[in-house]
Amino acid sequence: MKSYLLNHEIRNVDYEIYLNDFLVGQSHENNGIPGPYKLNQYIFSNGKQEVRIKISANKNQKEITSEILNEISRNTGIYLLQNKDYNNIQEVKKLEFPKLEKPVPSYEFKWEFDAEATPGINNLNNSQDISKMDKSKLHDEVFAKYDELRNLLHSGNGDQFMKEISKAKNDLFIADGLSEEGQKKYNENLKNYFSSHKDLLPDFNEFTIKILGHGRAVALENISQNKGMGVLSAEDKKEGMLNSNYIILHKPKGSDSFEVFRYSSSFSELK
Repeated sequence: MKSYLLNHEIRNVDYEIYLNDFLVGQSHENNGIPGPYKLNQYIFSNGKQEVRIKISANKNQKEITSEILNEISRNTGIYLLQNKDYNNIQEVKKLEFPKLEKPVPSYEFKWEFDAEATPGINNLNNSQDISKMDKSKLHDEVFAKYDELRNLLHSGNGDQFMKEISKAKNDLFIADGLSEEGQKKYNENLKNYFSSHKDLLPDFNEFTIKILGHGRAVALENISQNKGMGVLSAEDKKEGMLNSNYIILHKPKGSDSFEVFRYSSSFSELK
């Protein structure tokens, strides 16, 4: 079992990290989930993979300098874990930013590295190119699907929400090489997590549509409260927790409706 990971220690600046044009990690005003990030579910074929990192200034750091990028470069890279042997993790690619001539508000750079895809993971080969859709139609269809998912979470219907993400979840199990016992425990915990969202989901007020997967996937992100996070994220003020849910949709060829392609869910202490 080969597992690819991206590790970083990016602090005090905003960042977005993409693998093969899929968002795998981000932070805006220090609201991000720290790495390392598991990458297998976003590696669809053997050979070259593309990782892209965008670093942006924020309230803590007014500009991006070479010194900041040098510090980030020290501990950022792609690593290979084989058969869960953590004592022998191999560095696949050091992610080093080039030198800046002068400070900038944001900076973005791309790297390539070689990796092997995990057999059996679904890719986007049979997905429609939604970047070619009429923008109004795309907005309405994507909004409708997210609204459907929101209503499931807001009503506490964890069982049905689990069905909505079942294909993506199966890909995650394959990518992580999860045992049957591990899958059972994961399902129990995730169902309870989703059920706990009852009466917590805010209305969709200000959001942006983000096209991913080279035009074949889409996500809705907040652009106001919890900037950059998925619109299905929710604050549990009673428990003092932030439930972060980033759901990525695609539309299979021959289908008239969107479905969940990938997701990431986590919780952290409310700040």
